[in-house]
Amino acid sequence: MARPELDAVFDRVKSFAVLEASRGSGKTAAIREWTSRRPDHVFVEDAADQAVALRAERALSNGATIVIDQFERAPLGLAHELLDLRARHPRGRVIVAGRSVGVLADRVIRVRHGIERIPPEVLDLTDAQIEVIVGLRPAAAQADALRLPLVCLTAGSLVAEEGMDILEATDLATDAALREALDGFGAVVQRAVERAAIPVELPEQPQHPPGGFDFADYRELINELTRRGLGTRQDATFRFAPAWRRALNTRLRRAAPVEFRRAHAAAATSVASAHPLRALDHYLAAGQLEEAAAHAREHWLELSVLRPIDTLGVLDGAARPAVLRSTTLAALAASATEASGDHPGAEAWWRAAIQLGGRAKPPGTRRGSRRDRAWAIFVRARALRGLSAFSAAATAAREGMTLLDPSRLLPSRGSTAAVMMTEFALALLHDGHVDAARSSLHLAATLAPTGSAGWYSARALGAALVAFCGDTRRARRDLDEIDSHLIDRTLSTTSIGGWERFARAVMLADDGDREAALVEMARARALATPDAAAFIEVGRMLVQYVSGHPEHATDIGSAERFRSDFVEAAYRWNRAWAFLATGRVRLARAMIDGFDPRLVSTVLLRAVDLRIAGRDGDALARLTPLLTQPQDEMLLRPLAAGLALLVAVAVDLDEEDVAASALNRLDELHTVFGSGVPGHLLRERDVHAVTARIPRSRSILERMLPAGARPVSVIVAPAALTTAQERVLSALAEESSVPEIASRLSLSRNTVKSHLRAIYRSLGARDRQDALRRAARIGLLTLPVD
Repeated sequence: MARPELDAVFDRVKSFAVLEASRGSGKTAAIREWTSRRPDHVFVEDAADQAVALRAERALSNGATIVIDQFERAPLGLAHELLDLRARHPRGRVIVAGRSVGVLADRVIRVRHGIERIPPEVLDLTDAQIEVIVGLRPAAAQADALRLPLVCLTAGSLVAEEGMDILEATDLATDAALREALDGFGAVVQRAVERAAIPVELPEQPQHPPGGFDFADYRELINELTRRGLGTRQDATFRFAPAWRRALNTRLRRAAPVEFRRAHAAAATSVASAHPLRALDHYLAAGQLEEAAAHAREHWLELSVLRPIDTLGVLDGAARPAVLRSTTLAALAASATEASGDHPGAEAWWRAAIQLGGRAKPPGTRRGSRRDRAWAIFVRARALRGLSAFSAAATAAREGMTLLDPSRLLPSRGSTAAVMMTEFALALLHDGHVDAARSSLHLAATLAPTGSAGWYSARALGAALVAFCGDTRRARRDLDEIDSHLIDRTLSTTSIGGWERFARAVMLADDGDREAALVEMARARALATPDAAAFIEVGRMLVQYVSGHPEHATDIGSAERFRSDFVEAAYRWNRAWAFLATGRVRLARAMIDGFDPRLVSTVLLRAVDLRIAGRDGDALARLTPLLTQPQDEMLLRPLAAGLALLVAVAVDLDEEDVAASALNRLDELHTVFGSGVPGHLLRERDVHAVTARIPRSRSILERMLPAGARPVSVIVAPAALTTAQERVLSALAEESSVPEIASRLSLSRNTVKSHLRAIYRSLGARDRQDALRRAARIGLLTLPVD
């Protein structure tokens, strides 16, 4: 700019003005030359000069102008002192200049004081220098031509120091920022505005500080934002408080709607892959709901379960009416709300998602791609599961699976397809279709990139399912793959991680570490969604069942409302087993009567009941068909337990061929699947009898019984004989009649008969010879039995 024009700009300053320019712009030389031609002007080259306040008072009291350079170095309080001096001496003028508006905004620029701004183009700057001043950077996510940090500082000062309302303060501060950003720079600023984005956060140590700050000024800016409570530091970034950001977004959207939306759209595209949450925020701020929904679909797990609180903050900032125009966004809000622990709030959002889906394209229509229709069904199935409508969710899942043809899915869509398949698998599992669920999970893990969130969700749920069913070898392989390949371990702290912990808990129980298993199961319960929590309660019962402590399983159960039919059946089976094991046979029988008699699990319970009643022959008849039972992977645990019980019953009844066949099948189950036998199923005496009759059974049972599990329980175990009963039992082995026993022991015949009835009942024996054989087998008699 020519010297006369520069003179005119400085001369027009009425009272207080500020000039910002970057290093090398010629600012200091221009100011020095201008003041040198005006004898009544005072020039202070460094605001850190200790005498600057005294010199300013002298100049202003004489009606002169004081010009202070390098104001970024001014001590705290100097700006207010200059304002006070100017108010006392209205004939004088103050002009301050510096490199950083970040510092000047906090110390000088106060909207209500009418401070003027001298545009830096008076220094005849190049485009490159102007770009540094206005904050244009190559990375759109770091650009901030609208100077959000400075607006926050100014608005914060108005609220804190002048008691203004937050919205009023934001309006005033934003007006000032927009004037500074848009006035006088033409195309350069217009490009900056179009590429800028209102950031969610600022890095504490950026490669290029935004807004033209140098590094020292930038650090001071971050410190000041934190001190004023305008945000918080977290993970090496400064995150703006949501209330401030919402107010600023609203104001900026009104002030420059086209530029604002264009800026956010550009920013969303640039950060979509690296920062899914930021991109969602930008899409919503730009008003691009369809793009936001598509983005949410591609990054569903990262947004809904990995950072649910942050996602809810972004959706809250977009306003509920906007979210309620999109089925996907309403479902995202529901999933994030559920992951944050607000289950009633989540149910309200799930209902909204279903209503939106009903008003949009029905899932069965032919419009849209197969993938779009599959996604609409996924949202419906997930919403129905969130509302505990498990049968309807399974119906939707079966329809969705027919649309997911893996041969037509592009690799880039594999993770999204895996998320859908995993949800469909969970819906099918709740409806009792275990084989279909396992197939879906296997396909989901194959489609998704190894180590991704979609892959992890399929692997974690798959490991939990096979561990529950008893395929421990497969469960251990899945858990080993998770340990080796999972990229983001924070996923293990989400609701998906609850399934992984469930699988690990069952494995610990199978290894005999009951206490560690219960701790891990409690951690799984804390992470789980309501329907998964109901499943995990059954898992807690399973741990007690495997470890030989069924008496602790009868008091488990607090999520009745969220139990599907499948989970309810598993829960009732475990409860019936616990009742049998603790002697409450009538309660157990009442429950068993309601079970499907064809199921292996029901056969097992009936056989245990018969053995308790002393009807070993009937128990053998019930259990023998298990020798030819197909190896259904869902039935591995009850099948192994039934075969182990068959071994014990067959040995008691001298059916060694049946016992040997059952042992062979047990060995096969353990070799192929790693299946085990619950610790409390066989008494210690049963194990001794079996190993004494069939020596090779020792190694099989040692491998299949959990290490450290309690092998003795009231189940199929007689009460301890009294001393008098033991004397009668010993005499029974030597004498042939009640009168002879009574004479030898000096007892009445009625007393001997009473003791014999008690002995038969305790041993589960039918007659005298059966009682002697059973007593010899379990070590109560030392005499051999023919």
